[in-house]
Amino acid sequence: MRGLAEAGVAYGKMYDLYRALWREDDVRVYQNPEFYYAERLFEQHSNVAGWDHISDQSYEVTLWNGGKLIIALTQAYEVTADEVRSTYASLKPFDVLFKTNPYGRVSSQGHNAAKLLNVQIVDASSLHAVLDP
Repeated sequence: MRGLAEAGVAYGKMYDLYRALWREDDVRVYQNPEFYYAERLFEQHSNVAGWDHISDQSYEVTLWNGGKLIIALTQAYEVTADEVRSTYASLKPFDVLFKTNPYGRVSSQGHNAAKLLNVQIVDASSLHAVLDP
């Protein structure tokens, strides 16, 4: 998806188009708030060398120490087992499920499902630890 952005080709969902048209004088400067939030955290971490969009909800993050992580995003208020399994079914494989919604919680069933699928669930406060193994 980074190639699309570099070529000046828009991508995203219809609500992104509507937001860009409604909020910006120049639609080329619009950025999806969830992407901006995640990318700002990646940018601010000293072990992140770069990242690429894999899909509209996942990134491949390259670390300075040579590692790579696939990070999927969820805006769910409550990350349940069903949310973990549904996200995994549509975005697999990934290493980390990043809960971008600052409200709500991860249910114990969500943690159990993640463990069975061998993925970690993190929020903003725990993302930095995952990026710095």
